[in-house]
Amino acid sequence: MDTQPKKRGRPVKYTSEELTARYRSRLEYEKQKRREAAAAGDIPLRPWSRHISGVTPLAYRQQRKEKAFALLGGCCAHCGEKRPQVLVIDHIKALRCRSQREREERREKTAQVYTRILRDPVEAAKTYQILCANCNFAKGTGDHVPL
Repeated sequence: MDTQPKKRGRPVKYTSEELTARYRSRLEYEKQKRREAAAAGDIPLRPWSRHISGVTPLAYRQQRKEKAFALLGGCCAHCGEKRPQVLVIDHIKALRCRSQREREERREKTAQVYTRILRDPVEAAKTYQILCANCNFAKGTGDHVPL
């Protein structure tokens, strides 16, 4: 009787270390090709391509947020608070939904709001405003007194 265990599937061509090395070399090759194409102007760069532009995704989002806040005035529309740590973008006319599910379906992602503000600041100023956390909370509970 045969005591050797039977192997299932295809025989192994490469070890995991060899596969990792091959994968990394392929990635480096593709990065180099993208750099060359971008330098020649053949393809547009993604703004968060860290290996090309040096801007991380977090820094890119922070830049977009700062630009959007600047376009909407940079301070709370009610009390004038200017600290960016407490400012939020608020819908001037709140979404009135019948159910939680409907609210979730209609809710915009933050990146979509920033994109809309940056593309058309005049229209965005009619839809969005900047409020501090206190004024936003007061508006949500109905205690907000408009100026």
